[in-house]
Amino acid sequence: EAVSGFIIGIGEDAAKQALVEGKEEVDGTRSVINGIINAGLALAVPVLIKGGKAVANKIKTPGVNKSVGEVATKEVATKEGEALVNKTGESISEEAGKFTTKLVKKSTCTQNELYNYLLKNSSADDAKKFVDNGIWPEGTPIPKSSSVLNPDGSIDWSKAPQGGYTLRADGTADKKSYIPYIGDVIDRYGKPDGRYTSPVVDGRAYSYSERSLPYIEDLSSYHQYKVIGDFSKIDDYINNCPDTQLKAKIDAMVTKYYDGDYSKLNVYKGTVAKVEGWGSGGAIQDEFPIAVEQLIKIRLLEELK
Repeated sequence: EAVSGFIIGIGEDAAKQALVEGKEEVDGTRSVINGIINAGLALAVPVLIKGGKAVANKIKTPGVNKSVGEVATKEVATKEGEALVNKTGESISEEAGKFTTKLVKKSTCTQNELYNYLLKNSSADDAKKFVDNGIWPEGTPIPKSSSVLNPDGSIDWSKAPQGGYTLRADGTADKKSYIPYIGDVIDRYGKPDGRYTSPVVDGRAYSYSERSLPYIEDLSSYHQYKVIGDFSKIDDYINNCPDTQLKAKIDAMVTKYYDGDYSKLNVYKGTVAKVEGWGSGGAIQDEFPIAVEQLIKIRLLEELK
């Protein structure tokens, strides 16, 4: 008769223990624990073993690129190879809801402020679900406090002028253009629809405070990317993009923000400024000319986790 165990990860010190019911420890448990520790996610990964003797030789876990709440399939092959057991991520979704609720409680914004924020940054439906049921929309960052918001619910980016860089004496951003090297690893918190990232050097990522972000830290929204293309030829990558709709969208953006001049599609680097109530600053910040998700689609970046 099959028995189940769970590898449990909680917060930054995720996966403190593995509980496997049965006579033999599931092979690969330690690697799964380490993976969860690196992800820093709050989740429970089901492991099914048969008669306490099966060896789990095939375990798939969601990387950091997968939100905790996404439905994921866990595949565990028995030692005898008799069956491949598929488990849905219902328990993960349930954990995600609890995890997000805890994060929302860390915000000092009033319910009305959060409602207006969702109206501005998500949808009327999401805003209503939050007020009625306390459900926060997955993937939407949570503002830290009232001080980071404008009256209309938008983020008050005036607190981090000039893209959040440290400023020169004349008030302009202290940044310079550069060309990322193929193989460079970068990261960001949040969806890939933004243009700002930070470098990961020798495996070290900048702390959340060093990034001076106006949102509650959510480890499940952390992503890493690798440079796989030549940014000095970004116009060639765009022109050769087989997705005509994406190409048209980028062309329209270049026309609107760069006067149609592709030579202006530069990458910039600078130091993040300290912002009171947001963070200490000090991280290196990379600013791309188009969104990360677009850079992935034209094969200049690839997601690692």
